[in-house]
Amino acid sequence: TVRELDLAPVLSGMRVGFGSTNVFAQLEATRQGAGIGLLHAFMGEPDGFVVPVLPSEVDFRLQFSLSVRRDSLSVEAVRVVRDAVVDEVRSRASELTPPVR
Repeated sequence: TVRELDLAPVLSGMRVGFGSTNVFAQLEATRQGAGIGLLHAFMGEPDGFVVPVLPSEVDFRLQFSLSVRRDSLSVEAVRVVRDAVVDEVRSRASELTPPVR
């Protein structure tokens, strides 16, 4: 949930200047100097433009799930896409999971 990502307990006195549930908007706002952004490691670190600034204080590990309607599981196209997503995430696990600090 969004509450799980609340930085206020970690950063006392923090003021939110910009908020969005869109990760691309968050990344761009951070790139443009809006302040510290809580970004997925795989989004911020590859280009080197945004860098971790509080790795010891902030370490969120989230779980994501893939959901489909029960009756859609019998549709071959749905199974193919599901399997492709699972395979891709597994093959890129080291890229998608930040190092333990």
